[in-house]
Amino acid sequence: MTPRLPALWIGLTLAILTVATRLPFASQMLFSFDSANYAFALRDYYNVAHHQPHPPGYPLYVALAKLIDLVASDPNRSLVLLSIAAAALAVSCTYWLGRALFGPRVGLGAAVLLLTSAGFWGYSEVAYPYTALAALSAALALVCWRLGLGAPRLAAASGLLMGAAAGIRWDAVVFLSPLWLLALLRAPWRSRALAALGFVVASLLWAVPMVQLTGGWEAYWAALRAQSGYVVGSFSPFAGGGLVLRMNLETLITYLRQSLGVILLVLAFGLGRAFGPWCLATDGRARFLLLWLLPPLAVYLLVHIGDPGYVLSLAPPACLLAAWTIFDLAAEASAVVVRGRQSTVDSRQPGSLLTVDCQLSTVNLGLPLAAIALIAAWNANVFLQAPGPARLPEIRLIDATLRGQMDYVRTQLQPGRTLVLAHDRFRQTQYYLRGFDVRLLFDEYQPNYRAARARTALPSGLERVVVLDDDLPLQPDLDWAERVIVRTQPEVALWLLDARGRAGLEYGYRHVALLP
Repeated sequence: MTPRLPALWIGLTLAILTVATRLPFASQMLFSFDSANYAFALRDYYNVAHHQPHPPGYPLYVALAKLIDLVASDPNRSLVLLSIAAAALAVSCTYWLGRALFGPRVGLGAAVLLLTSAGFWGYSEVAYPYTALAALSAALALVCWRLGLGAPRLAAASGLLMGAAAGIRWDAVVFLSPLWLLALLRAPWRSRALAALGFVVASLLWAVPMVQLTGGWEAYWAALRAQSGYVVGSFSPFAGGGLVLRMNLETLITYLRQSLGVILLVLAFGLGRAFGPWCLATDGRARFLLLWLLPPLAVYLLVHIGDPGYVLSLAPPACLLAAWTIFDLAAEASAVVVRGRQSTVDSRQPGSLLTVDCQLSTVNLGLPLAAIALIAAWNANVFLQAPGPARLPEIRLIDATLRGQMDYVRTQLQPGRTLVLAHDRFRQTQYYLRGFDVRLLFDEYQPNYRAARARTALPSGLERVVVLDDDLPLQPDLDWAERVIVRTQPEVALWLLDARGRAGLEYGYRHVALLP
């Protein structure tokens, strides 16, 4: 691709490439607890108080998935297709922003790094909104950059976009607000007023229906307060002190390593170059990237970082910074070549200058492209083969486990005579086993959950208790417990307990016992 090709078509080509590399690996079953929350909202009804989905609600994310589901007629497939579409938008916007900031080569390099990064690729394949977070991060940053260059006509549109984005992923708006407000400072007061009005109008268009569907403001506020109180109380250093801060820092580093892979090696060098005092003082692009990165980093360290997908908000700026660093290093290398050749090249010799030009072209373009290609190939291999969160082996294992267990329970057992216990896939099990009595094996959010035990009387006619978690310390030779292998390659098993003649059931963390 040459710089003469229209930027729009290059961005669209990158979007098509993103979709084409995702469709063959899309997950077939609900990937996680939260995925089931979104699926319930699509299949049954929307109510944040019932965690369909969980607070704060993501109403426009659910609405977009619902539009897709009108055609797909499968909530999981609809949510995955939305993840793929969001990934395509994120890659295209990263290219367009990189082109505006650093030129077409850096823009294309950053887009390729993002497209192939293991974490971003993995979350493109599952029913999770984290590629939407990356897409909003890149799209809002692009709008803020254009607005900051002096395009007041974008002010009203930027407000509408920020308001709509809050209904998809509210945290994207929190992260990009400093860039947006700084860009608006350079606009006339009338443009600022239009931007604020656009934000309020767009926010009200989704907030009012969301609260109404939840049962009113009191019900919504109670759900939001309970969720935020738990998050801050459990994961914020303001409540837990320095130990929690250290835990958040270690978690953030782990998630970045899992998501970005070898890109972090480039960033370790590029951070010092881009964010040194001289570069920050003289280069507005460095200040823009820094202001883009700091808010999410602060939130993840001081409030909450609950899933590896959160760091996808950092993926577009990280890939832009990495590509910029790679091409900048190549430019410095070419300068070394020039200085070395100036002392040895005789310009009167035919072809000598042409030789130097070819060498400079190789350093300026060939080395960066080779480096980006190697990083892309490495990260793609990590997604396809390495163990880790939201990588293909885990996606396929979850698909096989859920499909095998759900098919066994539906075909071999009867709803009125079976009680199902689950933890790791509790919410997905509720979704797939309609009509069955499905209960949470243990609640890790409960204090001292490892020692806590729940007891329940077994209704008359109950014949079987199914435990879907396969890590129980039960022995196969017990006359009331049997470990059933429901699928091989990979092996998928469950525990089947004979509850006939039993009066009660006791269960908890790694513990299930039938009571006489």
